[in-house]
Amino acid sequence: MTKFKGNNNLDTAEKFYQRLSYSHDAFPRGANSLYIKPVRDFYFAERCLYGRVNKNHNPIILNAANLKELPSSNAAQKSLYAIDFVADAFRALVQDFEEAALLGKLDQSDPFLYTLEPHLAYQSVDVMYRNYLSALEKTFFDSFLVPSRNEYILNFRTFLKVFFEFLDTASQSGPITKTAFIASNFSYIRISGLAIWVSDLDPSDDAQKQEFIDSPNFYYYEELSKKHGFYINKQRPWELVADIASTYMLQYANKYGMTSELDILGTYYQRAGGGDLKNLKRLAFRFYSKLVASKKRVSARIEGTKKTVIRSPISFEELETNYPDNFWLDKYADIRYAEQEEPISPGELSALKKDQTVLLGVKGLRYSLTNINDRLSGFANYKGSFASIKLTRQSVLENRNLKPTY
Repeated sequence: MTKFKGNNNLDTAEKFYQRLSYSHDAFPRGANSLYIKPVRDFYFAERCLYGRVNKNHNPIILNAANLKELPSSNAAQKSLYAIDFVADAFRALVQDFEEAALLGKLDQSDPFLYTLEPHLAYQSVDVMYRNYLSALEKTFFDSFLVPSRNEYILNFRTFLKVFFEFLDTASQSGPITKTAFIASNFSYIRISGLAIWVSDLDPSDDAQKQEFIDSPNFYYYEELSKKHGFYINKQRPWELVADIASTYMLQYANKYGMTSELDILGTYYQRAGGGDLKNLKRLAFRFYSKLVASKKRVSARIEGTKKTVIRSPISFEELETNYPDNFWLDKYADIRYAEQEEPISPGELSALKKDQTVLLGVKGLRYSLTNINDRLSGFANYKGSFASIKLTRQSVLENRNLKPTY
């Protein structure tokens, strides 16, 4: 009998109740943790950012040079990748499953866990971000660029006013920069190279989750995942996530010179934000170039007279020459301020923007970008965070010293 019935087709109240039922009852609580290890709820507070932010909660990007192909016996399956030591750990996990099958420990009737095959793994954040910007572009041309705004744009200079008006509006509800995109709900853990799906079930269907959890070999799946340093994502139990703090996972990372999670975060990833200004320039250039190509002529009223204006294209080199970095930095600070939900006062933002004029000339662009992002950092940190508060209360209730996530 299906115990969990949550799916996206239910009405709001019923869906809330069913999701709560799964969250509370899918896995029993253990004696020494919120859930029997290695199950971990990656929807809980800061854990949703696991693999996408560092210990200071700065968004990070994986260096794709450290990826390694995952083992697969399915010739039709396209190549899938994970971080090198994660791929090694998964290979060892697959071998243990194969050995258990040969020894007759596994139930052959299990449709999910008699053999382990990767179905989804690493996905490039660059590809995801480009697709997101394409959707943003469509919104600009299909919805935002109403006739009154279109008629206002005579050249690149007047276009910029409309462009930044659009970004100001869009940044109230979604990311603009790659830095914000990485930590947003439009991104997910697979960009980290730490996650591997061993099934392609529907994560919105709780009944399918129950089928997977109730499968005959799930016990072995839990035990062997733990042995090799993997978490099992509570909300997608067929998703394995490398626990980079686990001594078991670090055994595989040692081969590559890594001795701690800080080593891994510092070596395999770099802080996001360094390319944000270039991306902002390219986005403006892309939008304007498309506008000129699709609507080269515009009828506008100039000094009381209706005239047809031919919009002139601009090269990217001209854009960079006529609009230097200090111009874009000012706009970038405004966008990050909105993306981070105004973490400082308007007066502090104004002072921050003035500081960049000096810092840009003395320290350079990367330093200025880092300075802006440091000042506008708005992610919850350990002290006062939701996870910290809840776990502190749980520690008191259970007389245990539970640790907050990063």
